[in-house]
Amino acid sequence: MAAALVLLLGAAGEVGAQSNLATVTGVVTDAAEAVIPGASVTVTNVETGVETAAETNESGHFTLFSLIPGSYELVVETEGFRRFVRKNIELETGQQLRLDAALEIGALTESVTVSSAAPSINLERGAVKGDVIVYEEIQDLPLPSRDFTQLAFLVPGVMPRGRGQGSFASINGARGDQTNFYVDGVSNRNPVSGGAQVRPPLDAVEEFRVETSGFSAEYGGFSGGIIGITMRSGTNELHGTLFGIVRNRRFQARNYFDPSKSPYTRAQSGISAGGPIERNKTFIYGAYERLDRHESQIVPLLADRSFLTSLTDS
Repeated sequence: MAAALVLLLGAAGEVGAQSNLATVTGVVTDAAEAVIPGASVTVTNVETGVETAAETNESGHFTLFSLIPGSYELVVETEGFRRFVRKNIELETGQQLRLDAALEIGALTESVTVSSAAPSINLERGAVKGDVIVYEEIQDLPLPSRDFTQLAFLVPGVMPRGRGQGSFASINGARGDQTNFYVDGVSNRNPVSGGAQVRPPLDAVEEFRVETSGFSAEYGGFSGGIIGITMRSGTNELHGTLFGIVRNRRFQARNYFDPSKSPYTRAQSGISAGGPIERNKTFIYGAYERLDRHESQIVPLLADRSFLTSLTDS
């Protein structure tokens, strides 16, 4: 029997820079491509209502840090120009997104809205992003073990390793013990096994990310790859999950070496829930997962060579 419990409680504006959070940067210009200093830039998380604001510097640049993965809206405002609005911005774990804004001359009460755009191109980081697996995909993929590290095998360049070879996988041919794990930007590597130390319930994982090479100095000390997860957060709306999975020997095939079906019952269940403590500011999220097993394993004792042609009592 095994159980895991995760409880996350966070207040907006109190989270420092972490490698699992996203960043938005860019330049604000006018129609003649001249930079605009002092413009107000605000990004708003659509689900939580939390706003993060900054002003462009003398060269027209802005950078907004510590944004949790999710859907955002960006607004740029300054006197003498129309309000610029960019919607449907999807930020991923560890992403550094470049978003430039070109303002049009007009009244501030008028606005130019961009509701969609082509997929963004990474212009800010040299890291090779293996893949980002989002919450919906994590829920839909079949993972009997419900272990988030198994998602890494969906990424090209990640290969499983045998027991005693450090970690569970090799990334791009590197040693298995050269892979590091992060949970919300905090190192999660077991120094003995080389694998992940803590394995949170899958329902509490918002995004799973693999970087295969070229990552920045903040991940120093490992030459293989980086595997990181971002935990879910509460939002302004109450939400949650409930699941149950049952496997029983009545539905299982008989092991070839087993004269009859051995005891086999495996039941997995879990629940998660999240919501606001104070809307647009503080949220809570919790998840619980349980595994119950009653099973045996047959190990044949081969006393003679007759096992090559038929089953024996042993």
